[in-house]
Amino acid sequence: MFPSSTGDEGIAALLAETDYHEVGLPPENAADLYELAGYLDQTPLPADQLQALLNQACRRLQSTDWPIAVADGFLVFATDLELVDLADNLRAVTTAARTAQVLALVESE
Repeated sequence: MFPSSTGDEGIAALLAETDYHEVGLPPENAADLYELAGYLDQTPLPADQLQALLNQACRRLQSTDWPIAVADGFLVFATDLELVDLADNLRAVTTAARTAQVLALVESE
């Protein structure tokens, strides 16, 4: 990402050689491109907020009326390769009994 200290002039200079016709951006809109690029370089959410957001998405997916048949045990939950917050994430989206069942399966692997 471009350093913010370069400002609009810096991005305009960096993009001076760009063929703006290929991207449909007039050279005078370089400052707009810089501003939009700034939105892509946002500070990530704190871990607890990200976890809450993922669990909310899982609950919504879990309650979706899918247009295809899904198994009775269909469960959507957030995890990562290290299974760091698996138990907490399961508790956030399903019953205690189902959480225990899934954790038992994971531990047996």
